Amino acid sequence: MPVKNNEESLQFVLRHYRRRLFDPDSAIGRLRKDVGIDRAWMLRRAVLGLSAAAAAVALILSGMALHRLRMNVWEETTASAVVLPDHSTVMLKEGSSLAFQPRRFAKDRTVRLSGIGYFEVERNPSSPFEVLSGEARVRVLGTKFQFDADRSEVYVREGRVLFAKEQSDAGLEMTAGTLAVLMDGSEMPVIVRTSTNPDAWATGRLVYNAVPLGDVLAELSSLFGAELTVTRGNAKSASLTGEFLVSDGLAHIVSAIETALGVDILSPDDSL
Repeated sequence: MPVKNNEESLQFVLRHYRRRLFDPDSAIGRLRKDVGIDRAWMLRRAVLGLSAAAAAVALILSGMALHRLRMNVWEETTASAVVLPDHSTVMLKEGSSLAFQPRRFAKDRTVRLSGIGYFEVERNPSSPFEVLSGEARVRVLGTKFQFDADRSEVYVREGRVLFAKEQSDAGLEMTAGTLAVLMDGSEMPVIVRTSTNPDAWATGRLVYNAVPLGDVLAELSSLFGAELTVTRGNAKSASLTGEFLVSDGLAHIVSAIETALGVDILSPDDSL
């Protein structure tokens, strides 16, 4: 029985055989060709995929770089009154300028000053406020002070400030009513005197606490541009305690001083 089946199978193959109908070499060649096409296609797909991924990464990195660039942009203003993003305020004297980074001010309250500025800084213990001038720096948590960047001079109206050379960790801690200066070539600022009202141009107030009359008249002369002298009374021994508004005018202020101290004050200004 098995012999018969083998013969029948052989006869079937002989009847249906065609030359090269089944060629192992040809079949293998076609397979290799097909596999080669698949590999090329897969390679192109891989390259395209990598290119797309690289483009996406480049786009992300470009976006991050642009974001950092925008965060680091310094904006400069010469406006006479500036309100910063933390609601601190700055009064700039004529010819002065202030620069800061609006987008990162919530984390880095740093400004650059050229000229003279009067600062009223909102208190924030977690984020110190710093003013840089290129030579000196002032660091505060929240206070009122004047910084003359050109002369490296600081006057404190309220609170405390740390006044230092810009690249130095050590500094001078100043309190209300003091004036200090960083001399050329010095490493530390020094207190030069107990000041009166160098910030009157910004605050509009003149405050005196047992200040010698001579110092008061010198300040009024500078502020109003009129040379004041005492014609009656002892200017050397007299001292003044009181508060005035600049907007009251020189005539009113001088009259009040004359009444309080019993002196006569002369000015070349005919309006007096």
